[in-house]
Amino acid sequence: VLDPGVLHPGEVTGPNRDLHSGVYGGAVANPVTILAKMIAGCHDENNHITIPGFYDDVVESTDAERQLMALAPYDEAEFKADLGVKELWGEKGYSTNERTGIRPTLELNGIWGGYQGEGAKTVLPSKATAKISARLVPNQNSAKMTEKLLAYFRKIAPASVSVNAF
Repeated sequence: VLDPGVLHPGEVTGPNRDLHSGVYGGAVANPVTILAKMIAGCHDENNHITIPGFYDDVVESTDAERQLMALAPYDEAEFKADLGVKELWGEKGYSTNERTGIRPTLELNGIWGGYQGEGAKTVLPSKATAKISARLVPNQNSAKMTEKLLAYFRKIAPASVSVNAF
């Protein structure tokens, strides 16, 4: 049974209030930019999750199990056409069936911060928040993964911001 693994990494906070970007831009870190970079750093060039310890409890499938999975009916062209995409994306070294069935994932579900209203308002936001989820496989635990993600974000955050749990 897969754990839905909704992770709650917290919030990245910079200045003590929203600032006018024309006055403070280039001098004060933008928490939305910092958070976006931190999230982007959660996957390497092979789409492998970079959070230290993320895979520690993952039981790797044997070659025989992977060969059995490869026998399952699957039409990649049909799959892509149904989704309206030209290419698939995922962890290198695993088939699409494996990536969607036996491999854990880390997904950004939403990111927000700064001015959200209508019209222009050039604001350097005080805070940025993201909703991140993971498909966890047997032996992984969402509370443990949340702690690993939060520790990772705190480790890689520049001194110009803080990472706070919510």
